[in-house]
Amino acid sequence: MIFVSGILDESITDISELTGVILGVLAAILYAGTMIFNKQIKNISVYDKTVVQLFVSAITLIPYCLIVQGGNLISFTPYSVMMLVFVGIVHTGLTYYMYFGSIEYVNVQTTAILSYIDPVTALLLSVLVLNEDMTFKSFIGAVLIIGAAIISEINVSKKEGKN
Repeated sequence: MIFVSGILDESITDISELTGVILGVLAAILYAGTMIFNKQIKNISVYDKTVVQLFVSAITLIPYCLIVQGGNLISFTPYSVMMLVFVGIVHTGLTYYMYFGSIEYVNVQTTAILSYIDPVTALLLSVLVLNEDMTFKSFIGAVLIIGAAIISEINVSKKEGKN
């Protein structure tokens, strides 16, 4: 993860960068908690889980966005509203619906392992779609993440007797 993130490409020279790293680690911990929490909830539909989590996320992010933007909300145009609705429904709502729906059929370890592939996917898409450069460290990080995911999945399968 460290190699893929690019944190080693430049040194941390400002306290705000260190704060960003710490917040990123805390986000990862909260994300892991979300996966475990969702696995434990049995009597709530996937749709309800998705709606509640997106609602809580929105309520949490509104004050943050107001603080970061200095109290000014972005100006809304028909295009920005259309894009916001599209991103909200397709890229967030549908994606989370499928994600939380799959948790019911996959164990927590496998879900966690699959989520590690997110940064690798983001890295590959940034190279393929945005024509960004892939550094040697990024490549090594991607290989390490995929290797760790494969090894972890093999270990989970052995524990479950799936060989």
